[in-house]
Amino acid sequence: MKITSVIIFCAVSAVLLKMIERESSEIKLAGVLFTVCAAFYFSAGYIMDIISAFEPLIEDSGVDSEYFEVLLKALGITYISSLAEDYCRDCGENAIASQVDLIGRLGMISVSLPLFTAVADVVRSLLE
Repeated sequence: MKITSVIIFCAVSAVLLKMIERESSEIKLAGVLFTVCAAFYFSAGYIMDIISAFEPLIEDSGVDSEYFEVLLKALGITYISSLAEDYCRDCGENAIASQVDLIGRLGMISVSLPLFTAVADVVRSLLE
């Protein structure tokens, strides 16, 4: 599916869901969740294309591929936690949204620990 098709799908869904909101906010929220999941599903192919395009660049650069994996994981955590947080806020659950934000930040730190370890090793080797 082309990117423009996904964008049009999201825009049309937003208009339709805004009209449905008057009738039932529960159906609207379910529709929002469906639209977000569908858009992510259709975008997954593009994500894989981007990853496969970067693989030769990473291999040729001589940089450890672990750093690229950390970057991709951090981006994924950011995207998913942002979507979940926005959805919780749309549902009126600000406390849950704040917890999702915190969990997303902790997840990014957790994924980034190998980078912190590598930096510490470099600093240790420079000090010796």
